[in-house]
Amino acid sequence: MIWGLLAIAIAPGVFITLYFYFLDKYEPEPMKKIVTSFFLGFLAAIIAIILETLGDSLIMPYVSGVYVPIINAFIIIGISEEFSKYLCTIFGPYRWKSFNEVMDGIVYTVAVALGFATFENIFYVLSGGFSVGIIRAFLSVPAHALFSGIMGYNIGLAKFQRKGSKRNLYLLGGLIVASFLHGLYDYIIFIKIFYGLAIIPLVIILFFVIKSKVRVAQRDSINRML
Repeated sequence: MIWGLLAIAIAPGVFITLYFYFLDKYEPEPMKKIVTSFFLGFLAAIIAIILETLGDSLIMPYVSGVYVPIINAFIIIGISEEFSKYLCTIFGPYRWKSFNEVMDGIVYTVAVALGFATFENIFYVLSGGFSVGIIRAFLSVPAHALFSGIMGYNIGLAKFQRKGSKRNLYLLGGLIVASFLHGLYDYIIFIKIFYGLAIIPLVIILFFVIKSKVRVAQRDSINRML
């Protein structure tokens, strides 16, 4: 029983990581680096737990009413989790020699995000069972990849900017957008917009957004090879 739950908790993150890995078809990253990035996501999850615990104790006691789900979703969860993934990407893959094109920003950041999601998913699925695992496999786990994939695209752009101001703008912009989208996802669940089902079109829209970013990054890869 427990092995089946572990399998359903881990499989989505691994599968989606491989999906993005194979999208990097012009200059694939070393698999060892992808695996390392995935496990950096575990570290990101631990950092997020610390930040969320601090946020709960320092901020939430002073919040009440309709502001509770807003602050919880957008600040405590959204910023804490995406900032944690951002840190592990910037101090990890971003500094590697293998990070040599915009597409790598997407691939590595998504790998970190899916390691994060898998770490988180194990606890949710072990406590909630197969039904929770199935729902999260199609919504929560992909959502982590999509939020952070958009951030990763910006990280990829930032890597190759000569001007520090423009580089910082891309990095900050990516973090803000990812944090907002993550917060919006959780806010929809917290206040049950259309019974929480509004997250489905959100995930679908984000999937097409990241596909467009991947196409741009792939064209950049082709141009580098010419």
